[in-house]
Amino acid sequence: MQIYNLGYSCFKIKGAKCDILCNPYNPKEIGLSYPSKQTADIVAVSSSKENFLERIDPGYFLINMPGEYEIKGAYVWGYKLTASSRAFMFLIDGFKIAYLGKTNQVLSDDLAGEFSEADIAILPIECEGCLDAEGATEVVSQIEPKIVIPSYYKTSEAPKKFVDAMGKIKTLELDKLSLKSPSDLPKETELVIIK
Repeated sequence: MQIYNLGYSCFKIKGAKCDILCNPYNPKEIGLSYPSKQTADIVAVSSSKENFLERIDPGYFLINMPGEYEIKGAYVWGYKLTASSRAFMFLIDGFKIAYLGKTNQVLSDDLAGEFSEADIAILPIECEGCLDAEGATEVVSQIEPKIVIPSYYKTSEAPKKFVDAMGKIKTLELDKLSLKSPSDLPKETELVIIK
């Protein structure tokens, strides 16, 4: 299983049988470049702002509502965060991955319970309408994943604030996250910044 950061809110999770694309964004609205063409089996959209579907090859299954889904051996659970934002839990290749969309609130007790099973958490930091570094750190404490991946940032300064707020934690900067099996997960929480 591999996780790629395609910029800002957009991540691609590549499994053995299924590829998931999370929150493709409009490059003109965000002010960042965006890969020219993408393919995916599942496209998960957490808000109406991250629904730039024009550069995705047809044939994907769109998930933009709460619910439970199974596509090509991957399981997806969608949850309502706010009136306009959703979060997802993916089970792919034995890994549970929380994609926390765009939120500026810590998780309710119910949602923290749902996401506490996550091995990996992709969470928003330091953008308008997102958690600040301290709020993101509190969410990490709520769900205690083994790997934390920040999202929704445009500059290298945003991850730095989050790294500082996380304190003494192992931090890796990678081009992509690659894991063969859940036994490859670290024993203690690590912060992974995917460039």
